[in-house]
Amino acid sequence: MISIKDLSFSQKLRDGKHQCIINGIHCSVERGACVTIIGPSGGGKTTLLRILAGLEHDYEGAVDIDGASPLRAQEEGRIGFVFQQPVLFPWRTVRENIELPFEVKGKSLASNVIGEMLKITALEKYASYHPYQLSGGMQSRVAIARALVTEPDLLLLDEPFADLDEFNRERMNLELQRIWMNTGATMFFVTHDLVEAVFLADRVIVLSSKPAQIYQEFQVNFPRPRTPELMECPEFDSLLLRVRGSLRKATKLHAQQENCL
Repeated sequence: MISIKDLSFSQKLRDGKHQCIINGIHCSVERGACVTIIGPSGGGKTTLLRILAGLEHDYEGAVDIDGASPLRAQEEGRIGFVFQQPVLFPWRTVRENIELPFEVKGKSLASNVIGEMLKITALEKYASYHPYQLSGGMQSRVAIARALVTEPDLLLLDEPFADLDEFNRERMNLELQRIWMNTGATMFFVTHDLVEAVFLADRVIVLSSKPAQIYQEFQVNFPRPRTPELMECPEFDSLLLRVRGSLRKATKLHAQQENCL
């Protein structure tokens, strides 16, 4: 269970003043669920992930990750983070990039663990390749494998497929769904792509403008595993329109607030 209670976060600006980024977010997420997060640009989505990842500490409120604080969960290797860019070391092979979390913590890694992760992410044939030899989608799979190799309770993804074209994004969404369903991890996924948000999610959270609050939530009850044909269904289109309308209102509110500054 991921529990967030009255979460607020302010950032210190260059002039010494503080800007409120998040204000009073409250939600609970069952273990193993996938939550996608959308909202206006610059509205605090990445900041929320950084707090969950234990990378931001000066917040108010409470965040509990299966009985631990984000910092403790991070230190125990229970959190995986996939950034917008894969951030792979070019001189390391696929296998060596995936092994990195264990090297950083000075822990040994059983060969069967890395082998299983390569298998889950369909990278077995490319274990000895270097990043420059891989497509963008394959590099994203390496980043996901690296985030999952410690068997985290919580997987955080910050627009990992933003630079892919529509066809490859759809393919990677299918890959991510398959990989995630093999792990049982809870997943928070930030995206600006509404089709992606609805397709992947058990819940879609729409954040308001800065300071971010939960503007609206949508339950997504389509069965898994989901296939591209789902996106052709009237029920999918109906939910997508509702999500789009909610985001439009949240973005309009953001623009109105910007004009008042």
